[in-house]
Amino acid sequence: MIYQIGQRVRANIVVGKRSETNKHRCGTILNLRRGEYLIEFDDYIHGHEGNGVGEITGTDGHCWWLRDNDFELENTHKEIKQYGIVKFMKGI
Repeated sequence: MIYQIGQRVRANIVVGKRSETNKHRCGTILNLRRGEYLIEFDDYIHGHEGNGVGEITGTDGHCWWLRDNDFELENTHKEIKQYGIVKFMKGI
């Protein structure tokens, strides 16, 4: 799937450093480079600000580069619940 800058996403892997609790964090796509997306997460994840790649950077400690299979649109889970469809996913 091709995502766009500004879209809200939810990580399906552990992001940042130092903590297994950093799985399923939500954030916003800030930049795209060589098939990876710079995501600025809402919470501090022990990450970086984009590592000086490109002109667009985020809040220091809130950002991480991810491939498109490492996250999904944030609304996916809300839409599933809204229509009464229940999916059990590992870790959620």
